Amino acid sequence: MVFFKIILLHFAVAVIKDRKEVENTTSTTTTSTATTTTTTTTTTTATPVSLDSLFSALDVPKKKFSSFLDRSTRVSAAISLENYSHWTIHNLGHFRVSGRLTSDSGNLNPGSASFISAKKKWGLYGAQIQLKYFFDPCEATSNDVDLTVCSKNDLSYLDIMFDLPYNFNFYSNVLATMLCKKTGEKNLCPRDVDSLATGPGYMLYHNHNRLSRKIFKKKKEAFLNEDDHLILRASMTPEHNSIIKIQIFPKKYHALDTKIIRKISSEDYFEFLESLKQVDGPEETTQKPKRTTRATMSQSEMPRSRLGK
Repeated sequence: MVFFKIILLHFAVAVIKDRKEVENTTSTTTTSTATTTTTTTTTTTATPVSLDSLFSALDVPKKKFSSFLDRSTRVSAAISLENYSHWTIHNLGHFRVSGRLTSDSGNLNPGSASFISAKKKWGLYGAQIQLKYFFDPCEATSNDVDLTVCSKNDLSYLDIMFDLPYNFNFYSNVLATMLCKKTGEKNLCPRDVDSLATGPGYMLYHNHNRLSRKIFKKKKEAFLNEDDHLILRASMTPEHNSIIKIQIFPKKYHALDTKIIRKISSEDYFEFLESLKQVDGPEETTQKPKRTTRATMSQSEMPRSRLGK
């Protein structure tokens, strides 16, 4: 009997040792599992240049742009003229068929914005006004002049015409721009840019390869016009109280105003210009407004003293 108890005791001790060995092996396998560390790499993409960021570098009037829109009248417009180039855009005055400018832009200085307004209280034709400017690509500026893009007696003309009708049942807002130049005796502008032959009536009714025009019926859409030196971006809202924006960009990076050059690199600027072309698309020059009122046409051919300057 004693012998049998001794055998049982040895057997129990052996079982306990086996269990401890099994527990040790399982614990070592669990603790010896390799811990993998995952490293997450964050890639930062450069934020694209926007119109707002470039506009923030311009010299702007102290008076807020929103205050230039007169909503108390039937027809009005607030116009923002933004010059991002290092050229001075000289003011030649304006022609008006109807309506009036309540403020004048003067010359558009390099790297600056000018705000003007127009309105018409009552009448059949709303407000129809043409703004006229010119600039000299060889004009001395703070940046070096690129002689490959300018020559002596090379003047470029910039015309802006907007038509704000009184009655939207028959007509819609129209905005037109024209960029052309005179090089010596060679005139690439339609007729004479300083005469009434290229006044508001011409920009409203006629087509020319230097003229871009768009009708704004339901939504605000920008369109482009360009020549050898500038890219002109124009937009307009389709309301009676309309907001018009004209943005003047040079094609060459060195022709930017110094304040803009500090804001953007040459690579980013050319990408920005390409993005404008992709978003805004080609200009519309074939679409004509359906207006054939004789009074409007005859008024656009009045002597300059009658039209005002």
